[in-house]
Amino acid sequence: MISPWDDYAWTVERLRAIHKRFQFLWLEFRSPIRLPPARTLRGWRKGFGRLSNLVYGLDRNDPSLYVSSFVETVLSQRINGYMDHLINNKLLLPHLMESIGLPCARILGFRRNGQWMTSSGTRIQDFPGWLEDLISREKNIVAKPVKGSKGKGLVFIEKSGNYFMANGREIEKMRLPGLFPKKRDFVITAFVEQAGYARSLYPHTSNTLRVLTLWDIDQNEPFVAAAAHRIGTRRSFPVDNWKAGLGGLASEVSLDKGTLGSGAAVEDGNRVVWHTHHPETGAAVRGVVVPRWQKIFERICEGARRLCYLPFVGWDILVTDEDFCVLEINGFPGLHLHQVHRPLLADPRVRLFYKNYGLVP
Repeated sequence: MISPWDDYAWTVERLRAIHKRFQFLWLEFRSPIRLPPARTLRGWRKGFGRLSNLVYGLDRNDPSLYVSSFVETVLSQRINGYMDHLINNKLLLPHLMESIGLPCARILGFRRNGQWMTSSGTRIQDFPGWLEDLISREKNIVAKPVKGSKGKGLVFIEKSGNYFMANGREIEKMRLPGLFPKKRDFVITAFVEQAGYARSLYPHTSNTLRVLTLWDIDQNEPFVAAAAHRIGTRRSFPVDNWKAGLGGLASEVSLDKGTLGSGAAVEDGNRVVWHTHHPETGAAVRGVVVPRWQKIFERICEGARRLCYLPFVGWDILVTDEDFCVLEINGFPGLHLHQVHRPLLADPRVRLFYKNYGLVP
């Protein structure tokens, strides 16, 4: 017998699938990537959008070795299924991380259904006053939509002397509440200071790791399929997001040693440029080693093992001077910043993972 919950969950998943198809078409329609029509059509027939076609070099590389855009953005929702809602809600993240023993940024307050609350569940009656006191006490805070991706809606707020700054721009105290659109739920967290090596790469953004974990069904354990380091630029500010290849740099992290390769960036809408040094700061990128990488690697694998009901996770990690902090986890992690370096399906374990879900031949 099908319960009402099963029926509801099935309906939600079908609606999400329809939404993802429209989203795929909409993003492709708005893509600023410029390719010859014939190459674009060849990519579409194989499920690759224009950005994927460009960064994977499909005019010279074998498309069958890459996870296609259609699989990534539309079909991959069947992997985590309805469990994906657990990781797309940023209010749940600290509770989820606490349950598996991984560090996470402290939640200071949130807005739910139009009402601001403290982390302890107390209603905030005077939000402007509370926010001013909070910024004065914490010095730096981060606000972001409860549901969102690619850094959209993210605001870094700090107190600088007698002024307030939002994403590097001065703002009057009375205008602070206007940073939060009324129709969206928000969460406010403590600011986490990045490690010195990351700050030296580009000091104006937090530069994070993206670690992709998949579940090996045969071995009944998780494995790290790929890791990349995102590095901010003037184009990506105030975040380090590669922003579908149109923002910062994406550098592959070697899984054995934690060493960074050259940073990839999409420029002029039609070419991938590789940087051994940051194009603005001049800091070396290639050859930089992530501190305590082996420890981070092991702890993320253990976290993925304890989240065995989520076989497909992208971990956003900020390395600090003493430890690391999980900023977000993603059930639909973008694969461009990994596959710009190498095709994921060339790894037999990754291909078997997708094959077990019926997503590749």
